[in-house]
Amino acid sequence: MKTTHPIRNINQNRRGAFLVLAFFCLVVCSSFVAFSVDLGYLNLSKTEMQNAVDAAALAAAQEISAAVKDAPPEVTDVTAYAKEQARIQARDVAQLNGFYLDKDTDVTFGRRSFNPVTETFEVIWNVSPANVVKVVARRDNEDVTASDGKLKLFFAGIAGDGYAKIKAEAIAYV
Repeated sequence: MKTTHPIRNINQNRRGAFLVLAFFCLVVCSSFVAFSVDLGYLNLSKTEMQNAVDAAALAAAQEISAAVKDAPPEVTDVTAYAKEQARIQARDVAQLNGFYLDKDTDVTFGRRSFNPVTETFEVIWNVSPANVVKVVARRDNEDVTASDGKLKLFFAGIAGDGYAKIKAEAIAYV
């Protein structure tokens, strides 16, 4: 007469259950890794863009003073000349850092002054003469092959859109 062990029968009925659980856990862990890689890449790209925009704004602010001082004698409107030179400088510095900047739309000038009533500094945009410059860089173009196209992520395409829009801005004053 053969006797069966009760524990052995229970284990034979559950054979393969661990394989299903392990597969589910592997999918969840892989999703977290993919999310972490994309999020890290997004933060790195945003930081690099912010550094480029900071440098471009500082260069443009310095160029305002330098262009006024070094304007050629044939220039009749020194303020317009200084703004154009600052725009060019901002675009060139951003480009050297690997980011696209439209010098006509992404560079804005204004005047920063102290308001004695509120006891704060205020900026009025689009006035002359300028002592403040704001530089904006963005990667939001739907054409991803363009230099300002959306940022391609590594794993986000599995869950939907594999691209992200990023934007950075900086303000510097003389």
